[in-house]
Amino acid sequence: MAMYNLVRICHLFRISMAEIATLDFSAPKTCHETDLLPYTGTLVTNQKPIDWPGIHATFSDIITGKKPPVTVRSIAEMHGCDVSSLYLKYQGLCKQVAKMNFESRQNTQNQKVSELKTRIKDHINSEVFGGTVPTKVQIYVRFGGRSLKRQALLKDIFGEMGL
Repeated sequence: MAMYNLVRICHLFRISMAEIATLDFSAPKTCHETDLLPYTGTLVTNQKPIDWPGIHATFSDIITGKKPPVTVRSIAEMHGCDVSSLYLKYQGLCKQVAKMNFESRQNTQNQKVSELKTRIKDHINSEVFGGTVPTKVQIYVRFGGRSLKRQALLKDIFGEMGL
């Protein structure tokens, strides 16, 4: 606000910011009409009205399963509004959609883990059928490196298989 007023004064009196900074007002100045718009109290000039019925329809489509679960943030971005506005207006729907999105991500992760587990078991069985038992390091190299989750998974698999 203060910077806006300072720029407005500079424009109004046709003086530079440097003249104000050095307090050099030796030359007489006259006031000129300004072509700046008057300050309205808000700095948002191009905000569109929020389409609440459209947002509600999006929430309904996600909850009924017509659309896949997404984050509340992505819904806010789609409709050009803030996440906090959505939570203020549709708190229950936001919580439902967030829970659905979380469960969807968990299911996807669990599927990936079970697929990896199946692939590792198949590999171990084929190696054992061939007469050798692969080491953990060989399995880590073959299936994407060593991570804490992969170590725990491999420990479970070796325990299940009795190796």
